[in-house]
Amino acid sequence: QIIGALDVQSTRPGAFTEDDANTLGILADQIAIAIENTRLFGQIQSTLTEVQSLYRQDIATSWAKFAQDEGVVGYHKSLTESKLINQAVDTDEIRQTMNRGSISVFNADRQRTESILVVPVKLRGQVIGVLNIKASKNEHQWSFDEIGLAEVISERLALALENARLLQDSQNRAAKEQAISEITTKISGSINMRNILQTAVEELGHALPGSEVIIEFEQKNGNVE
Repeated sequence: QIIGALDVQSTRPGAFTEDDANTLGILADQIAIAIENTRLFGQIQSTLTEVQSLYRQDIATSWAKFAQDEGVVGYHKSLTESKLINQAVDTDEIRQTMNRGSISVFNADRQRTESILVVPVKLRGQVIGVLNIKASKNEHQWSFDEIGLAEVISERLALALENARLLQDSQNRAAKEQAISEITTKISGSINMRNILQTAVEELGHALPGSEVIIEFEQKNGNVE
């Protein structure tokens, strides 16, 4: 496939020999390969960027669903108590850190009474939460070691949380598959239509407590299809 031309000219008649033509042909082939490699690299980079974006969206969606299903969005630890929290803490410092995706350091000064360190919890580049740390003393100044320690803990925390979520998701899927298998086995053991329908309704009722289950055939012109 021709993608262009290598045009070499000389002011002298008959300046190019057959060897020169062969050399220029090889050079043209090498240029074509370089151009094609550049084009392919651009395509790969574009595809990689798109995949990474979709992957981050999937992570964000999975964690949002997980928090909703569990009814827990975090954990609070103070000098006097430790407890799960089911409503997100919303502050200017947290929003700023979530939007930027980088650590925020707030030392106490004339305008600020509290020293706060907000560290994003990032998984594969996607922010899934924050560590919001308040110093016990208002005049505290965060050191490089403290900031570095918080960042390392944030990285380890993200991996541990994701492993726990994936494990729980896997266990939920296994339990669901087991329930489906047990119901299917009981339904398959029935030998007539009435028993099959009754077994299916009863087993679904056991699997989904408090639910009302109806099985109905599609009907056309008054006849069962």
